[in-house]
Amino acid sequence: MLARELEVSGNRDMVVKEDVCDIVRGIKQAKNDIVKWMFIFWVAQFVATAGMLFAFFNFYFKK
Repeated sequence: MLARELEVSGNRDMVVKEDVCDIVRGIKQAKNDIVKWMFIFWVAQFVATAGMLFAFFNFYFKK
């Protein structure tokens, strides 16, 4: 629903509640996206670091 449509009907409290719910919903979605991408980033960093350590130790201890 559009806020203007509800304001015209005279139900201003409902407009505020709906707008707040929309904002909270958007914040929750953004938070979920951030957590998902943080997890992907940290897993990739761990894999890259483990690979470099493996290559480093494998190179030094093979000689």
